[in-house]
Amino acid sequence: MIIRIQYLRGIAALMVVVFHAFEMLERQTGFGNPFRVGALGVDVFFVISGFIIFVAADKSDAKPFDFMLKRLLRIAPLYWALSLLVATIALFKPALLASTVFDLRHLVASLLFIPMQHPKLDAIFPVLVPGWTLNYEMAFYFVMASALFAPRVFRPWIVMGVLGAVVALGRLGAPIPVFYADAIILEFALGIAIALVFRSGFRIAAGTGVLLTLTGFALLIWLEPVDLSRFVKAGLPALLIVAGAALGRRDAAKPAWRPLLLLGDASYSLYLTHALVLPVFGKLWAGEGWSMMMGGGFVFIASAAAVSALIGVLCYRLVEKPLLGLTARTHFARKPPSGVMVGQPQ
Repeated sequence: MIIRIQYLRGIAALMVVVFHAFEMLERQTGFGNPFRVGALGVDVFFVISGFIIFVAADKSDAKPFDFMLKRLLRIAPLYWALSLLVATIALFKPALLASTVFDLRHLVASLLFIPMQHPKLDAIFPVLVPGWTLNYEMAFYFVMASALFAPRVFRPWIVMGVLGAVVALGRLGAPIPVFYADAIILEFALGIAIALVFRSGFRIAAGTGVLLTLTGFALLIWLEPVDLSRFVKAGLPALLIVAGAALGRRDAAKPAWRPLLLLGDASYSLYLTHALVLPVFGKLWAGEGWSMMMGGGFVFIASAAAVSALIGVLCYRLVEKPLLGLTARTHFARKPPSGVMVGQPQ
């Protein structure tokens, strides 16, 4: 486990949570969202995923089928459980949900990680809205698993080539679903590029790594409002952010910061559950008669983020971790790949 990567995962998940909390505040008050950069935490996740998945597959020399099954067992149980929970609420208590209606075809597509138009929202979203990123993750896993049939030396170039070709062909009008032709999938390739440097043994000083990561975050904030492609204004800064964390030597004298490490471990649970927690928290907040304008709205934002983080950690400890233990005892998952770093779907 690379501790700084875990830190990044916790930070990226919290960025997304705060972004959506500000969106709630914006809908209630009419004020703009000052934290739109938070949505780009997803891009940091994708670069991290490309890095970790390649390193794990490379170290374990996994077989294609085993690799794909382990990836599925890693991300699907919790996602399926929460998706079915949302679908059940939509079926029996639809008034509790603002933007979800029960649609069997949409539910099946969501569970199978097939991108499909949301029956109520004007976008391609699954039943559990944050799961749109998992549709990209599963596609990336499939490409990575297919590359495992090739000799080790060719694998990274095959994956990066396929991802690049999908985007290029989609732009040229080839019959490739628009969802997959989005340049955001190239962020997985950026993670693989970092992994190749990591595999070579190249490292930088701990302080230089921190500076590189901070520079990436500064660029992310600076470029977010600029009219550029998401790959340029989010993917490239995310490359610097993750490279600094992955390649920087760890200062052995400094103990791990446990709260942020725990948040990193729980980042997948936090990312999935916050879509359920925030609406409930907002209704409870309003039910108590508390104004969202308190402290300029920041009291609400801080409280919403803290509660989301707490629920995310509890979900990780009480649901996600036991599910991982259960699947780890199955026949196919009995041999965990060496070098796998725990946490967020990778």
